Amino acid sequence: MFTVDLQDRHTTAMNLLVRRHSVQELFLSVMHAGLTDPRSALCQLAAGVRSIRLVQRGVGVGRNAAYLLGVFDADWSEIILEMYDGGRLEKLYIDNENYSNYLSLPAAERLRAASKALKHAVDSCASRPKTIQLVDQLEIMTQHLSITFSFNVPIWKTNVFEMRLRANNLPCDRITRNKHTGIAVHRVHDEHIDFICSIVDAHAVNRLDLVVGKNATSNPRKALLDLSSRISSLLIRQVNPFHKWGWPVKLMFGDIDWSSVILEMFADSRKLDKLFLDGNQNPDFITGVGELKLRRCWPKLRKRVWFTANLPRSGEEIDCTEKEYAIKGNLCIPMAKNK
Repeated sequence: MFTVDLQDRHTTAMNLLVRRHSVQELFLSVMHAGLTDPRSALCQLAAGVRSIRLVQRGVGVGRNAAYLLGVFDADWSEIILEMYDGGRLEKLYIDNENYSNYLSLPAAERLRAASKALKHAVDSCASRPKTIQLVDQLEIMTQHLSITFSFNVPIWKTNVFEMRLRANNLPCDRITRNKHTGIAVHRVHDEHIDFICSIVDAHAVNRLDLVVGKNATSNPRKALLDLSSRISSLLIRQVNPFHKWGWPVKLMFGDIDWSSVILEMFADSRKLDKLFLDGNQNPDFITGVGELKLRRCWPKLRKRVWFTANLPRSGEEIDCTEKEYAIKGNLCIPMAKNK
């Protein structure tokens, strides 16, 4: 059976057909699902047939890693085991290639521990080389006596990728630390900042390169301070800062007092100690008054920082030797320590 939108009436009709005609094998292909109780519906179907194939079509469905037949954030190991508990189901095939992370790693381990047959099924599915294309890009780097493999895997396929490594007896640990991350956003919104902060928190990112086109955040100052509290090195580069008719758009993170925000970003309470602002298309995002404020306040900073920005108005060098900082021309750079 194929349906665009699976509803309760469809599963009721299928159960009647299964009982009336003694159906042994059921094929169900679904795009959307609006079932009141998907878990109960699946178990009722499993109680009447010996073989079920479930296909979650990708057309028209948001890329939610947990999505399958309308079930979100469920423990699919429990659902699968309950489907087998009816005593009649012998074969279950789930085709969820576009949303393969519906089965979490702990859930997969529970299935593997339930029986030898399920262990074999999980391992076979994960280890089949042509089941799903998991890796978008593979890099191999050699240095001295070591070889490093770097895999670019879409986030919705990470669980299957890790299961495949384990099934082929390749020891692996999920990467939890990513020292350097680069993100490009044409029009940056609050949702983008929230997402970036979640990535930084989850993977202990130390350096962030952020390329932006236009600012659309509701509170640019808060966005910058949130980032500064999480990372030690931040690069912000603006690209295409002009409207298609030639009108300038809001620069980088908006029309804010950049000098005050920069000093706040370097506060002792925040992690940031390296900042590079690349506004080559419109270097006047820091005003002359703001530049003067930076020059006066820079020696008062209590920690050693690195700051680089486009400040083309003055070629005068200010040497703050007691703090080992210098502001020279259009760059603010730390002076080298005397050895």
